[in-house]
Amino acid sequence: MEGDLFYESQKYILFIKMKFYHALLDRFKNINQSQQLQELDSSLKQFYTDYINDWYNLYLISQIDIKTIMQLNSILGEQLKEIDKHINEMLKRLSKRQLTQQISNNQNEQNILQNKESSNQITSSSNQLEQLLNQIYIQEKISNQQNEDLLDKEVNMVKQIVSEMNLKQLFGLQNVYVQPYGSLVSGFSQNDSDIDISINTDCYLNERAFLSLIYHFMITYLEKHKIKYQQLEFKKDARIPLITLVKQKENTDQINNIISIDICINNLLGCANSQMLKVISQAYPIVAQLGVIIKYWAKINGLISKKTLSSYAFILIMISFLQKTKLIDNYFQERVQKRQSDPKYFTSIKRTKDTLEEFETSLYFIKDPSVLQKSLQKYKEKNPHQKNLLDMNLASLFSKFIEFYTNTNEESRRYIDIVNQYILKKYNKEIFFYICDPLDTKHNPGERSKVENLEDNIYINGFRLAWQQLQDKQYSQMFKLKQ
Repeated sequence: MEGDLFYESQKYILFIKMKFYHALLDRFKNINQSQQLQELDSSLKQFYTDYINDWYNLYLISQIDIKTIMQLNSILGEQLKEIDKHINEMLKRLSKRQLTQQISNNQNEQNILQNKESSNQITSSSNQLEQLLNQIYIQEKISNQQNEDLLDKEVNMVKQIVSEMNLKQLFGLQNVYVQPYGSLVSGFSQNDSDIDISINTDCYLNERAFLSLIYHFMITYLEKHKIKYQQLEFKKDARIPLITLVKQKENTDQINNIISIDICINNLLGCANSQMLKVISQAYPIVAQLGVIIKYWAKINGLISKKTLSSYAFILIMISFLQKTKLIDNYFQERVQKRQSDPKYFTSIKRTKDTLEEFETSLYFIKDPSVLQKSLQKYKEKNPHQKNLLDMNLASLFSKFIEFYTNTNEESRRYIDIVNQYILKKYNKEIFFYICDPLDTKHNPGERSKVENLEDNIYINGFRLAWQQLQDKQYSQMFKLKQ
């Protein structure tokens, strides 16, 4: 009788435990899988296995009285209650977590919508700036054909003057040639850019005496050929002596139809520099556009003027920005550095500025734009996740340029050297933009940016104002346009 009772009791206990266990498993179906729940599930299964084993052992020793069995059952029941209590607590936590997650998901969805809206606004703002910059570029830039026609006409006029003066016989010169330089050659010209022309010889001449002869001959030449002009001036006391001829452009519908022609002697480095920059502008057309935009912005804000920096200086500042932000690769610098010590590229320079200067410099630079283009493409392939010039538009480039020079606490940003990758240990840090001329080692195009207070001057204030205007989307104010 006791055995039957024991057996029936164990069947009853087993039935209850299995029913309770299956109820627990049903509750698991609605619970998200997590490491804690997986461990709990495993422990429940182990408990069930242990219980079966215990029941079997109890069955084998059926002589144990029913009180002992009931006691064991009670102990197992208490364990199950603890498990059930633990699961209930976990369910509450999960429910709270799911609610929090739902709130978080809703917030994320809201953020996504806001970000999308913000992104659309940013895209819209970027598009507005891009359109404005393109309009300014079209307004400021003269066509390549007009550029060539203008250069050819005025260079041919100077060639004719040199020919009629018979300079070769007069001075015993073997080689005299006329060469244009400056922004009309480099590709960074605006419609009001001057035409810069150098009369180059194969020997040193006293520039002021030589130009004086040309100046007096030009007066006769212009009258003889009935060439109308507004001004002809010999600037003999200038640091670099030159002749300036101001006249009207012919056959042009441009608003600004006045052209200024500056003529100097033996500016070999200026000619070489212009050719070097021409290669860069042809290799990266968007850089030529950016250069025109930056020059326009800097001029209307007083950063480019006769008392501040030159347009040439700002083009070097722009190229330095592209190099230091890795928007272009360093192939240009590496190639030039390797050739700098090669004697076959050296030339002797002798000129009179404030005093007579004599020095040697390397005139090497890359002459094929396609070499730079291929190098940048390889750079992009090797660094697919890094943005470079090929990924940018005018708006993003101009914005990054302004942002880069707004932070001028880093002296390295204000030290400009597009040829060398190192910074001179000793240089004049009172000059806001210390600029190493790529070919003219005796010239610092940034010397007019000397300031008393590095933290409160026209340059830092100009960049900071522009950066704030970009943030506030005050594009018209930045370029002083009528709204």
